[in-house]
Amino acid sequence: GIMPDKLIQLAKNPNKQDYALSFLAGLTPAQIDNYIDNNVTNLVEARDFLKKLCKVALLLAKEASLE
Repeated sequence: GIMPDKLIQLAKNPNKQDYALSFLAGLTPAQIDNYIDNNVTNLVEARDFLKKLCKVALLLAKEASLE
């Protein structure tokens, strides 16, 4: 599984702006919905959020395939 220390490493990544969604790990699904409703309000923000989300998903998929 995903270990909490990997989330911390993610946050310290030199390109951390690419992975700036790690704070979502501590939220409930309802809190994530609320965050998106309040902070992803136009196409530019949606694209930015989606790009970050895909990069995090790719990183996690790569890590899972190596373990």
